[in-house]
Amino acid sequence: MKHPSTVEGYPGSLQDLARAIVKMRYDKVEEFGKEFYEALWQEARHDADLNHPQLSRVLVEAARSMEEVNFHIGRAWKLSEPHMRE
Repeated sequence: MKHPSTVEGYPGSLQDLARAIVKMRYDKVEEFGKEFYEALWQEARHDADLNHPQLSRVLVEAARSMEEVNFHIGRAWKLSEPHMRE
């Protein structure tokens, strides 16, 4: 499997993408984070199935870290939500 070095369909740099995501409402950043978390778990399971246990374990650790990030992003949303204007 070839892993791309860019995001298909996104013309900007990874730095631009990261900054664009962080500028979104925190509830949407948290939603993105949850999708990223799920994708990491899926990759970990896939690598476990391919008998790549070290890679699988590292991806599980990354997913767990992403879960913690999402918790804090959710806290940021709770703090900022009352001040949001549509």
